[in-house]
Amino acid sequence: MEAQNELHYRLSNKPLGKLVLQGAGIALLLAIVFLSIVFSVGEVLNGKTFWQGVWQLLPLVTVTAGGALGGMVYYAMVQIWNPSGWRRNLATIFSLLFYVLLLWLCLIIGFSATGQWD
Repeated sequence: MEAQNELHYRLSNKPLGKLVLQGAGIALLLAIVFLSIVFSVGEVLNGKTFWQGVWQLLPLVTVTAGGALGGMVYYAMVQIWNPSGWRRNLATIFSLLFYVLLLWLCLIIGFSATGQWD
C-alpha cells in the first residue's frame, strides 16, 4: 500500500503542468523572435490587411504546441524515469535535443500549412 502512495506522489500533475507551460512559453518566445525577424526582413506582410496576414501566424501555434509536447517528453524522461547520476544528465541532454528537433519540425509544419515553405 505504501508503494501506491509513493507512486501517486511521484506522478503529481503539478510538475507536469509546470513543465508543459515552460516548454510552450520558451517555444512561443523563440517563435516570436524568429518570425519577427523573418517578417521584417522578408517583407512578407507588406501590402496586406491585418486579417489577410493573421493566418500566416499559424507557425506560432504549431511551435507552441511542439514546445508543450517537448515539456511532456522532458517530464517523462527526468521525472517519471527518475534517473540518477550520469543517466540524469544524459536524459536531460536527450530531452533538450528532442525539444529542439520538435520545435524545428513544428515550425516546418506551420510554414508548410501556410504555403511559406518552399
